[in-house]
Amino acid sequence: MQNKQFLAIIIMVVGIPVIGLIAGCAENYYSVKSYYYPDWTPDGKIICVKKVDNYRSGGGYPSFGGASLLSTNYYITTMNDEGTQEADVKQINSLDIVDASPLGNYIAYIDSNYIRILTSGGTDFASINIGEPMGSLDWSPNEDKLLFSTNGVSWESFMIDMDGQNKRNLFVGITPSWSNDGSKIVFNRYFYSGDIPVWDGLFIYDVTSEVSTRVTSGEGGDPKYLPGDEFIIFDSGRDFNIKEKNVLTDETVQILDEEVFFPRWSPLNIKILYGAGANQGIWTSKTDGNDFKQLK
Repeated sequence: MQNKQFLAIIIMVVGIPVIGLIAGCAENYYSVKSYYYPDWTPDGKIICVKKVDNYRSGGGYPSFGGASLLSTNYYITTMNDEGTQEADVKQINSLDIVDASPLGNYIAYIDSNYIRILTSGGTDFASINIGEPMGSLDWSPNEDKLLFSTNGVSWESFMIDMDGQNKRNLFVGITPSWSNDGSKIVFNRYFYSGDIPVWDGLFIYDVTSEVSTRVTSGEGGDPKYLPGDEFIIFDSGRDFNIKEKNVLTDETVQILDEEVFFPRWSPLNIKILYGAGANQGIWTSKTDGNDFKQLK
């Protein structure tokens, strides 16, 4: 009799968690969204890559009452300049840079070693195999060429036709970006000397003469020309400053002192767009740095 009572107690004590593991709590499915690589479309919308992590909590295997990641999806997404009215353009394979063409006809994005090109409506248009990872992407003003920099194997910048022809090595440096008239390219001369990274500053490359001229010394990342090509906006690279430089007078003005990078000037000349570390999140300010806020 005592043995039976003891066995009953063991079943009660041990059986409760076993039943709990099998049955679990009520299941709950939810998604967590995060946003990367924000940039502007020519009509003043924000374009970016949205990452959606899909979870299940509660229930039995595999979460056993906790939360388990079921899947991750990525989308090229647009929204208005206040971060609302989201619209998914296309589901893509991975998390990487996206860039809308300046005339509004195409969208290019990096997919591993490829540059993929879509129509503005999200239809596949072209695919270019670069053969190595890339760290930046930028359309020419008339949409017939793309700039990109390699990332990992070398630190060089290239120009290529949008059909994948006429690949041309331009210079050692990263994050190249066209001037609005297409005559110049601003870039960050960042490279490795052996195992030592060298942050050499910003340079402007003349497309006709193929000569590069120094703009800053020892600072400057992710540069972009402003409309009119008189000014360049960039993040300092060595501290948390967003700066604007007049390339004609050499005058530099600090716009913002916040922990954000990758400044992008609105084509409507009313806002600046930023991303944080790893180009995650979406922030905006007015063009003078005021009204700084996080959208996503």
